[in-house]
Amino acid sequence: MNLKTLKYLGIFLLLAAFVFIEVKAEGGDKKNSRLNKVTGQPVYKKFNINNISTFFKNDGESDINPNGNSGLEFPKGSGKTAVFQSGFLWGGIVDGQVRVGGSVYRQGTVPGKILNSGVPANQLIAENPDAANVRMYRVRPDVIPPDGPRPADYTEGDVSSEERDEGTPASSIIDEYYRDWREWPGADGAPFTDLNGNGVYDYQVDIPGFPGADQTLWFVSNDTDPNQSQFMYGSLPMGIEQQVTVWGYNRTGALGNMLFRQYKIINKSNSTFDSMYVSMWNDPDLGDAADDFVGCDVDLSLMYCYNANATDNIYGRYPAAVGFDFFQGPIDKTTGDTLGMTAHYFFINPDAVYRDPTQGQYQGTLEWYNFLRGKVGTTGDVFPDPVTGERTTTALYGDPIKRTGWVDGLQHPPGDRRAGMASGPFVMAPGDTQVVVVAEIAAGGFAPVDRLGAVALLKFYDLAAQLAYDNNFQIPQPPPPPQVTAVPLDREIVLHWGTNFTAVNSTESYSNGGFEFEGYNIYQLPSPSASKSEAKLLATFDAVNGYGIIFDLEFDINTGQVLTKPIQFGNDAGVQRYFTIKNDAFSSDLPLNNGSRYYFAVTAYAYNPALEANNNLENTFIPVTVVPQTADPGVTLGEGTGIELPVLHNGTADGGPTVKIIDPSVTTGSEYEVFFTERAEIRNENGDWVGSSMVLPNPNPEGPDTLIGSTVDISSVFAPQAGVIELSCYFNYVSSDGNWADGIEMDLPAGMEIISFPDFEAGGGTISPVITGSAATGYHIEMGLVDGSATTDGIFHGGEEWKIYVSSFTPPQSVAWEIWDDGWSGGVANAVGTTIINEIGYATRLAKYWNLRALNGNVMKLENQSVVGGIDLYPARDDIATNPGINAAPILDGFQIGVDVGYAAPINFLSVELVSDPTGETELTSSSSNTTLDIQNYTIFSGVISSKAIDNFGVGTDVLEDLQQDYEFRFTGIYEETSPGIFEVTSGGQIATVFRMVSGAALATHPLNPSPGTAQPFLIRIPFEVWNVDDPANPYQVNLTFRDRERNGTERPFYAWNPIQRMYAIIVNSPYDETQVIQVDGGPDQYNDPATWVTVHYGTNYGLGAVVNLTYANPVQIGLDTYRFKSTQPIYSGDLAKQDIKKINVFPNPYYGVNSQEINKYERFVTFNHLPENATIRIFNLAGQLVRTIEKNSTTQYQRWDLQTDSGLPVASGLYVVYIDMPDLGEVKILKAAIIQEQQILDRF
Repeated sequence: MNLKTLKYLGIFLLLAAFVFIEVKAEGGDKKNSRLNKVTGQPVYKKFNINNISTFFKNDGESDINPNGNSGLEFPKGSGKTAVFQSGFLWGGIVDGQVRVGGSVYRQGTVPGKILNSGVPANQLIAENPDAANVRMYRVRPDVIPPDGPRPADYTEGDVSSEERDEGTPASSIIDEYYRDWREWPGADGAPFTDLNGNGVYDYQVDIPGFPGADQTLWFVSNDTDPNQSQFMYGSLPMGIEQQVTVWGYNRTGALGNMLFRQYKIINKSNSTFDSMYVSMWNDPDLGDAADDFVGCDVDLSLMYCYNANATDNIYGRYPAAVGFDFFQGPIDKTTGDTLGMTAHYFFINPDAVYRDPTQGQYQGTLEWYNFLRGKVGTTGDVFPDPVTGERTTTALYGDPIKRTGWVDGLQHPPGDRRAGMASGPFVMAPGDTQVVVVAEIAAGGFAPVDRLGAVALLKFYDLAAQLAYDNNFQIPQPPPPPQVTAVPLDREIVLHWGTNFTAVNSTESYSNGGFEFEGYNIYQLPSPSASKSEAKLLATFDAVNGYGIIFDLEFDINTGQVLTKPIQFGNDAGVQRYFTIKNDAFSSDLPLNNGSRYYFAVTAYAYNPALEANNNLENTFIPVTVVPQTADPGVTLGEGTGIELPVLHNGTADGGPTVKIIDPSVTTGSEYEVFFTERAEIRNENGDWVGSSMVLPNPNPEGPDTLIGSTVDISSVFAPQAGVIELSCYFNYVSSDGNWADGIEMDLPAGMEIISFPDFEAGGGTISPVITGSAATGYHIEMGLVDGSATTDGIFHGGEEWKIYVSSFTPPQSVAWEIWDDGWSGGVANAVGTTIINEIGYATRLAKYWNLRALNGNVMKLENQSVVGGIDLYPARDDIATNPGINAAPILDGFQIGVDVGYAAPINFLSVELVSDPTGETELTSSSSNTTLDIQNYTIFSGVISSKAIDNFGVGTDVLEDLQQDYEFRFTGIYEETSPGIFEVTSGGQIATVFRMVSGAALATHPLNPSPGTAQPFLIRIPFEVWNVDDPANPYQVNLTFRDRERNGTERPFYAWNPIQRMYAIIVNSPYDETQVIQVDGGPDQYNDPATWVTVHYGTNYGLGAVVNLTYANPVQIGLDTYRFKSTQPIYSGDLAKQDIKKINVFPNPYYGVNSQEINKYERFVTFNHLPENATIRIFNLAGQLVRTIEKNSTTQYQRWDLQTDSGLPVASGLYVVYIDMPDLGEVKILKAAIIQEQQILDRF
C-alpha cells in the first residue's frame, strides 16, 4: 500500500469516525440532512414572539438549530429545548407510482416558487433559490417602517425579547422588520390586510402578516429539483409549490405557549395525485432525548410527547410536554368533508421494526407511505394494539393520565421517539390547492406541574387554540402595554408609566370586542426571561367600575381539572401609574440591596364581563432591569420620593393641587402655575366632545387695565326643529381690574336667518336683545348698553349664556363681536374679536379645565385637564369611564399632580361642624331632631333648589364672592323668665330681626313685640351670635333675620328663639348693627341685599359657649384662582464628586467562587460601584503584572469585571490591586480585591 493510498484511507477513517460520533450523539437519521446550498439571505428566521423560540428555514426545515441541535426552546430564555426537528410532508400516487416529499431530517424541497404550471413535473420551472427575494420573511404589526402606515399615536413595538433571544442588537432587529415590511411578498401569496381593497400589497398602506397576529413568518418552497427530492427518500418530484405561514400571539395563558403553521400546497403539474396524504412529523427531544414517550388524542386531533420519567436531566422535576394539532386538515372534494387526524404513527431510535425510514432510497418512500396510512413503515401492517388485540391506524391512542388504552411504555422502554400524524386520503387534480393548519403547543416546565400534569395542561391549551381557530383567529389584542420607566434610588426603586400621555390614553381607552381596559399589574421577576408562573404579583391597580377580583376558567395543576379561579386581583379602588419598591419579594421581603439587579414587569389587562371563559386579556411581560443605587457621584437630589411640595394659592377657592415627587432624578427646579379655563364644546357626529369654535380676539394696544382677554364663545348644535340651528353663546369674562361689561354687540354674517332670540338673565338684570338688519345684509345684535356710556356698574358680570336660533346655517361661519367696558376702574378699552364656528354638533356643554404651565419660559405642560378629585367631570366622550380615581393623576417632570377643587357655585353649606363645646352638653345633628342642636340646609324641603336667600325669599345676593363666605354660630345666650311663661335672652347672643312667624300677621301677637298689635318686623335678642370667619385672622360679626315658622305668639312657655321647633334663619353678611331692622317680605332693599344663606334650626338646645362652624364651598373663579409650586433640581458638584471617591468599592470582596447575582457558571463577575461616567480601571496581580484594563464610558455608576484577563482567560485565585483613574476629576482610587475561584473545567473553546 503506497502513501497515497494510506492518505485516502486515513481521511476515510476520520470521516467515518465523525459520522459514527454524530449517529451516536444524535441517533438514527439525524444526519446528512442537507444537500442544497442556498444563498438568498436570510434563510433562517426565528419565531419568538411569545414563550416559544424556534427556527424556520425557507426550504421547509423547522424546529432545528442551524448548528444541527435541537431548535425549539421552551420556555423561551430557559436554555431548555423540547423539539429537535419537525417538518411537513406529503405522499401520494402519481402516474401509478408512490411519491413522497416535504421535510423530515432531509428536505425534498428547495426555496422559491414555481413559475409555470400545467406541465409534467420535470418541465416545471422554479425560481432561482439563490435569488435575493427567495428568503425568509418576518413581520410584526407594531414595528412599522417610517414610510409605512404608522398611525398618529404610533409607538414602536418593544423588541427587547427578540434582542435577548437572538443576541442581536435591537436596531438590527428593527431594521430587518422594516425591510421585510417593505419587501413583503404579497404578490407571491404571503398574507396581508388589504386596507385599500385593491388586491395588491402596498407597504405604505397595507399591513403584512396573518391578520391579527403579533408575529408572522413566511416562505415559499417547491419540490421540482429531482436531486433534492431523491436525496430525501429516493422519490421523484410531484410538482408541488408549498407556501408556509407561521404566526403567533404575544399573550399570557394558552395562546402565549403555541404557534400556528399554515401549509398551502398547490399541484402545479398536469398530473393528478391519487390517494394523497399530508403529515406533520416531529422528533421531540424533550430535554433529554433518551427518556421520551409519545401519544395522541384522537378526539382532539392532537399528537404529543411527554417525559417518561418523573425527572428529566434537562427540565428537572417539572418536564414540559409538547404537541401538534390539526386544526384544519385537507378537504376531500368528493364529499366536501374536512379531514382530521386519520393516522398517528411513531418510530424509535434505535429499533429494528419501528425504525426511521431509509433516507436517500426509494425504499424510504414506501416506508413513509405506510406511516402516512397508519401502518408500520417497515412491514406495511396496520399498527397492532397490545391492549385490545385489534389493529389501529392511530397508534398510542391511550390516555397516560387515566392509564387507559394503548400508551407508550407498554411495549418499549423510554427512549428517543419520533412521531407524526397524518390526514387523508384525498385527490389533488392539476391546479388544486389544499390548506392545512397545524398548531404547535408547549406546556408545563414549571413547578408544580409534573410530567403528566404537563400533558393535561397541553390539552387545555389545545382547547383554547381550537377556540381561536373556530373564531377564525379573530382574537382581541390585549391593551397596549404601559411604557415603564424605572428609577433606581438608594435601596429603593420607583416604577412609573404615566409620563407618556399618548401611551396612557392608548392603554386606558382600550376597547376591543367587548373587552375594556380594567387595570395594571406589577410583578417582580426572578429573571428577565421568567414566566408569569414564576413571577410574584406585587400590586394591582384597577378602574373604579364595580369590578374587583376577576374569576375565569383555568386549568388547575393540582387536580388536572378546569376550574373557576381568581385570575385578576383588583379591588375597584382606582388606577395608579407608579409603584415604589423597597423590599425584595424573592428574599422574604428583606430590604433591597444597592448594586443588585432586580427584575420587574408592569402589564395592563382588560375584562369582558359577558364571557364565562377567557374573559380577561393581559400583556406578556416586558422585563425591566433595575439596580438600586445611591446618588451618582457629586449629585445631590432634591425632594425625596413621596414628598408633597408646598403650594401657594392666589384666590379664594377651596382645595387645590396636590403635588407629589415620584422621580427626584428628573425634577427641573422650575416654578409651575395651575390655572383654570373654560371652553364651549359640542359633541360631534363621532360622539367626541370638541371645541365648538375658534375664537380670534383682536389685539388691543390700550393696556391691561381693561376687558382685554374677554371673549364670546359660540357653539352650534342641531335644534329639535328641522332646519334650525341653536347657537349657544357664552361670555368668557377676563378682567385684570374687575371691570364688568355694559353691553355686547354681535354681527351675524349675511345669509343667516334669525328664527328667535329669547331674553336672558345677566349678572345685573334681564337682557332683551335689540336686533336690526336682515338676513340679506347680516343681522346686528345689541345687548345692554353699547353706546360707550361707561356706567361703572355693567350688567354683564361674566359667565352669562344666551341662545340664538337660526336657519340657513352652513359652517364655517364667522360672528364678529365687541364687549363694552363699563369703566369701573377708570381705564376703558373694549374687547373685540371674531368667533369662527366650524362644525354643528348634536349637544353642547361648557367645560371647565385646569392647566399647568412652567413659568420658566412660559411652557404649557398640561392642557384641558378634566379630572378633578379623581372624577372626570368633562370626559372626552360620554361612553367612557369617568372615575379613574385620585391616584391616576398625571406624572411629569418627576412629580405627580392632582387637582381637587369645585367649579359649581354652592347651593348649600358644605359642612356644619361643632368646633367647640366647653360644657360637653351639646350634640349637633342634622336629623330633624328637636332635642339636640339641629341645623340643616333649606333644601331639605321638596322642590327647593338651593339654600340661598334670593332663591327662597326674593332678597339677597347672587354674587359668588358673597356666597362663599364661612360663618360661625356662637351660642352665648342666657335665657331668663322675664314674665310668666316668657323667656328672653337677657345676656349674650345678639340682636336679630324677626320678620315673620307662622304668618306675617302673627307678629302682632308676638309677646316680645315692642309695638303690640302691629304686624311689622322688629328686633329681638337671640341666643347665638353670627360671625363671618372667612378670614380667620379678621372675623367680624354679621346680622341675622329670621322666621319663627311654627308659632303665632300665644304659646306658653314662649322662648325668644324656639328651641324645639323649626326656625328659619337668614344670614345677612353686613357688619353687625343691633339697631337696624332687616325686613324680608317687603322686597329687596339696601339692608337685605347682603342676605346670603337660609339655615333651618329644628332644635336649638346647647351648652353655653358651644360654637358651630358653617363652611360654604369656594368654587374656582376662572381668571382669579391660581396655584404655584416649585420643585428642586438635582445638583452636580465637582467638589462633592471628589469627596464621593471614598465611596468607590468592589463587591463581593472577597469573591468566594460565586456571586449571588450570577445566573450560570459562564457568568462570573465582581462589580465596582459609585464610579463617575468616565474611568479607566487597571487590575494588577501582586507581581505587578497588568491583568486587565477596563474602560468605563457610561452613565451608570456600576462597572463589572468578568474575572478574566485581557486575553479572555479566567484569572487565578489571589489578591489583586485595582487602580481606578478618573480623568474628569483628576483623581485616582486604589482598591484591593481578593478572588478565590472555584475549580474550572473549560467546556467552551
